[in-house]
Amino acid sequence: MPATLVIAEAGDRLARYVGGMVSGAIRYSSRELFSTGGLALTLNGTQAAGTLVLAGEPVALEQLNGVLFLPTQRWRPPASLGARQRAFVRHELQAAWCAIVAAMPCPVLNRLPPDWWINDRLYAADLARSFARQLALPHRMSMSGGMAASADAKVCSLYFVGSDLLTTSPTLAALKDHVSASAPQLARWQRATGIGLARVDLLPEHGFAVAHLDPVPSLAHAPRALLKHMGRLVAGALA
Repeated sequence: MPATLVIAEAGDRLARYVGGMVSGAIRYSSRELFSTGGLALTLNGTQAAGTLVLAGEPVALEQLNGVLFLPTQRWRPPASLGARQRAFVRHELQAAWCAIVAAMPCPVLNRLPPDWWINDRLYAADLARSFARQLALPHRMSMSGGMAASADAKVCSLYFVGSDLLTTSPTLAALKDHVSASAPQLARWQRATGIGLARVDLLPEHGFAVAHLDPVPSLAHAPRALLKHMGRLVAGALA
């Protein structure tokens, strides 16, 4: 039976909308994935087939229509392990699941590298910088990955799901047209990075400079209309 795997925390609003829009949704948190999830691979020399074990139930990879991968960076192994063991288990599990999700044959939003898990600021800075360069936009980033503008600078956010762009800011109307006209460049960047869903923070007072790009955006305070629209786009991308 076809299924859509949704990996996100229980309170994630986008995951809740997407789970209600797709058929055969399987909801899993990062903690559940790392603590109880399993994988079995079958190799015959030329092909590989796999089965995920979720909540004790096997799900063949070919059954998956798509995967929404919005994990948390807060997961930690059990406290019963020593500090070094916990660090080892954490990094190895995260790297393994990044590789598994990245290799899945179905659509995935997003295919995150291990750099994201360890909150590598250089990865965040490079992601924003490469996005700006690909779309011929300025960027204002420090080497630490934070905003180079002042703390009181006005920030406007643009969301994208594949080639679809969303914003609630009238200020970004002209920029939205520019990004839409750069659809081939955006698609090229998405293929190179594995990021098809993100929030981009921009600084209108600095020529719409890219200040930050979040591949696991929090939508806790997003307007309901924006959230529902994104949910429909994500569900369509994973169908």
